[in-house]
Amino acid sequence: MEQVFSLVNGILHRDRETRRRLLNVREYKVIPLASQAGVLEFVENTHAIRDWLVKAHQKLVCFIVRAAITVVTLTSRYHPGEKPCHRLSIEITKIRKDTDNPRPLRDRLIQNWAMIEKDVKPVMRHFFTEKHKTPNSWFATRLDYSRSVATSSIVGHILGLGDRHISNILIDNVTGEVIPIDLGIAFDQ
Repeated sequence: MEQVFSLVNGILHRDRETRRRLLNVREYKVIPLASQAGVLEFVENTHAIRDWLVKAHQKLVCFIVRAAITVVTLTSRYHPGEKPCHRLSIEITKIRKDTDNPRPLRDRLIQNWAMIEKDVKPVMRHFFTEKHKTPNSWFATRLDYSRSVATSSIVGHILGLGDRHISNILIDNVTGEVIPIDLGIAFDQ
């Protein structure tokens, strides 16, 4: 798949408009050793988007009660009244396991999603303000992030990349670019 990304980048660089907009898919080296094994390049200064989002939505808060008892609770780093992410995951699991409920599972999950949308506020914008303190750096990083998300999303859709979720997308801490990883499902296969 990295070879395909290289070809796509070649096409994007040949077009004047995409070259002007600096559109490309971030690549890393892969050396295949067998059909199911290979060596991957380590992509420095990156982490999975999920890792940052989970930390942004959760902050460990400890209260000391009567000098001996410590009460530990999780709260959102940016929205203190927000319900902790692990609680939301527990609720979804309960809904999936509740086979006695006559309502269709899809309807119950959609209703739960609507409640999650109300309870959980977006935090991704804070990634850029935390990592980049000057306005120019912040703007450049947000622009690189937007360009790379748009490009990798369009290319991924055209190539039929599946299994796309926030654990399979790295973000560069310096440039803000996203790097698609775990490309095992391609061409809708």
